[in-house]
Amino acid sequence: MGDEASAEVLLEHLSDREHEIRIQAARGLGRMRWTPAIDAILDRLETENSWVATRFADTLARFGRRATWPLLAYIRVNHRFDSNGPALAIRTLGNIGDDEAVMPLMQIMGEAVDPEIGIAAVEALGELRSPVALERIIEGADSEDWRIRAKAATAMGTIGDPGSASLLARGLTDRNWWVRRNSAAGLAQIPGGIDHLYEAINGPDPHAADAAAEALVDTGELVAARKRFDAGVPTVRDLALLGHMTDRALVSP
Repeated sequence: MGDEASAEVLLEHLSDREHEIRIQAARGLGRMRWTPAIDAILDRLETENSWVATRFADTLARFGRRATWPLLAYIRVNHRFDSNGPALAIRTLGNIGDDEAVMPLMQIMGEAVDPEIGIAAVEALGELRSPVALERIIEGADSEDWRIRAKAATAMGTIGDPGSASLLARGLTDRNWWVRRNSAAGLAQIPGGIDHLYEAINGPDPHAADAAAEALVDTGELVAARKRFDAGVPTVRDLALLGHMTDRALVSP
């Protein structure tokens, strides 16, 4: 129906004792884009269990840019005292994709003490794909928390700035597997990144080589290399990749 009278009824059902009723009420309000409901849904992110709170956050994305500033206001007020609700709100901003959130999220990431807030912020900044955010994302690449380093690697790959290649190449030697994996995947997305992956294949670090090989497989490089090999016209890179994969027993010789 979508009229204001039904919106008021749905708003009341946000407090229903059955969690599924609460979720469906929030979804209905999101479909209607009835903006007075935004704050009411936000207020419940901290009181609901994590599963219901996540569903509530998903509904806020349906409001689109209308929810950007209410979400930012909620995050600013609460991120120093709670992590779950603000982290969900930050990820919702990434889903909405409003450029207006970039600068505020950069500030929030710089202020964040709770790593969950930092993780959510760098992830959202990557999804927003703004080159302006690279400055803050690059700081995340030096974080002591491997989760932030891993998210920063993914964000750099998503933004796709060739200037990130050297940082991502450094990430191939990180002590954490997820950082290495995400760095390799990021290199596969940016201009010139493939060159760094092949350098890692031929390099002295076996962990970096394995991460690089996985990314090359995912991008179709291995299939192409096998075709050229079978046709009798392999390149030097083809032989390096095929040799690495054979040595690691990941494909048949």
